[in-house]
Amino acid sequence: MYYFVFWCQLGVSGCSADICRSPFLWYVRASDSVLCVPLMIDAAVWCDYFSACEWNFENVAKATAYLFKVPEGAAKGVDPGFFRQMRELDEQFYRATCHVNTNPQIIQKRDIQQSSIAVLKQDAAMHKSKMMIPLDMSIICAGLACVDMQLLSATNGNGSESIETFDGEKTTGGGSVSMACKTISRMTYRYPIDGDQELSPVVRRVIPLCTVGADNAGDALLQFFQTSCSSHQNIDTYIIENARNVHPSTRTALAVLPIYKDGKRGCFFDAASNKTFSSSQLIGLLDEILHDQRDGLGLNIGAFIFGYPHLLPMMQGKALHDILSKARSCCSLIAVDLNGLPRSSLRSIADDHVLGAAFHLIDILHLNEDELCNLTGVSLKNESDRKDEEILDKAAQSVLDCGVAITLVTRGANGCYIRCNDQRRFDQSPKLYVFFHLFPRRTFYHRHLILKRNLQP
Repeated sequence: MYYFVFWCQLGVSGCSADICRSPFLWYVRASDSVLCVPLMIDAAVWCDYFSACEWNFENVAKATAYLFKVPEGAAKGVDPGFFRQMRELDEQFYRATCHVNTNPQIIQKRDIQQSSIAVLKQDAAMHKSKMMIPLDMSIICAGLACVDMQLLSATNGNGSESIETFDGEKTTGGGSVSMACKTISRMTYRYPIDGDQELSPVVRRVIPLCTVGADNAGDALLQFFQTSCSSHQNIDTYIIENARNVHPSTRTALAVLPIYKDGKRGCFFDAASNKTFSSSQLIGLLDEILHDQRDGLGLNIGAFIFGYPHLLPMMQGKALHDILSKARSCCSLIAVDLNGLPRSSLRSIADDHVLGAAFHLIDILHLNEDELCNLTGVSLKNESDRKDEEILDKAAQSVLDCGVAITLVTRGANGCYIRCNDQRRFDQSPKLYVFFHLFPRRTFYHRHLILKRNLQP
């Protein structure tokens, strides 16, 4: 989820041209600590150098293993392995350099190509203006929300009528709306700005649009929103609280999640009023935002993030098209987060009954590796990383062919895969200019981060 909302925020940030022309490689765990910043710089510099040397990506993975805090390359099976990894980096650097010096064609190409790395001098004005989203911007998180009740250390019986036990429970917000709101609301600038004494939130207002009933689960969900933004108070629940009062019979979705002692998990899900949550209702909530006079609420909406259409039966196909069309009229960027995809048997995903009519309206489509396989009908071989990457590449391309601008695939321990459409599609969404100029002109694959872009001839 960090990946997803980071990309949505970057797309509405209004970056200046010199920043946008410089490609950045963002590491999977870059949000863990400020200590990762020098590692990110290392990753960018080494990837640029080895790419210019046309060095085998498997050797590059060995050389850069020290960046990712995992026992790879020279450190595999060895503890501690950092010094061995550094020796591996030295060896790969030496071998790649020798490879270039003995290959005139590479030398000629490298002489005419500019480096993908740019060093920018930092001044006070840049510190306050570059890569910062205006504070008066709102982001809408719409779709499915529920309350997750986790049963800890539960016993897993054989299906008989015996009593199963668990050791305590933990209740939190679940679903796309809850997680997106929580993550975005907690993002702050690195330093205080405009004379503030505390860190300012990146987004002034985060607006959830979902069904919340007048029940205990609804109280818990509203409490989750309030505690998630306790330091900034930037999650605005006015719209959904008003809808809750107007429709008191609405029920809040609830997921009971036993976490078994063997580490496995179960899920009992009551979709409640999400079953009848319709496109007309959601469009009505959008209209309320646009006409809300409180502090210019509807004047500057940066992004519309919609989650889990496959679990919302009244928001699929043409209904989803209508929702995203309405969002397109008032939001700078549209992102869709998928979950609960069944296995597809269609010849073309353009005929998908949930997404087919709305693909061309989606700027960023986020799904995981299994969900991409289910959507496109492909299967991973699990024989080698290269073969699986080729399969993912073709699957992602079929999504782009339907009109999506960016496909973002999370791959668990293998990192992520990002593929972008061409300039023509990006021109349809002006805020996507940032993304199209973010990547280098070369394609680079890595175990932890795979970037690919399509280039027009």
